[in-house]
Amino acid sequence: ADSVILPRLVGDNVEMQRRTTANHLLEYAKQGLRTLCFATSVLDPEIYEKWSHEYHEASIALDNRSQRVEAASESIETSFHLVGAAGIEDRLQDGVPDCVKALREAGICIWVLTGDKTETAIAVASQAAVLESNMEVIVLDQKTEADLMRKLIEITDTLTLSPKMSPVLRWVTQFLGIDPMS
Repeated sequence: ADSVILPRLVGDNVEMQRRTTANHLLEYAKQGLRTLCFATSVLDPEIYEKWSHEYHEASIALDNRSQRVEAASESIETSFHLVGAAGIEDRLQDGVPDCVKALREAGICIWVLTGDKTETAIAVASQAAVLESNMEVIVLDQKTEADLMRKLIEITDTLTLSPKMSPVLRWVTQFLGIDPMS
């Protein structure tokens, strides 16, 4: 992910490379494209051998395997030189927009939960007819539970709540312990 690659770049004009690449990735994401960063690093054979042993030991560990594998990976994924970035089209399957519209007409609420960039998620959700032009997009991208709770309370405080509110909003208000009828 660019959030991993870009901070680990080294070399001449790194800040300019980061800014320029981040701008390109944002443009790709706004078009609904999957974004990729490519980077390289030349490893000394001795460093690689040491790391390879460390990684192997982590991968067969009985305790804390995933944390040890992640730590081993982190230790080698440094000092990158940027090769480039790309935006790749990931087409929807035929019939997705029609299916989404039918689900909505049946009263089924649809959420978009994704690890994609926000811009990619919004573009794909629009293509899939999950979002329509008259809908308000609410992005929940907080990093901590406390920040998420504050954002959810802020959202519910600004809405006019009624018995006919969406099941999603009704669930959120119940989760937060808010009486939607008060």
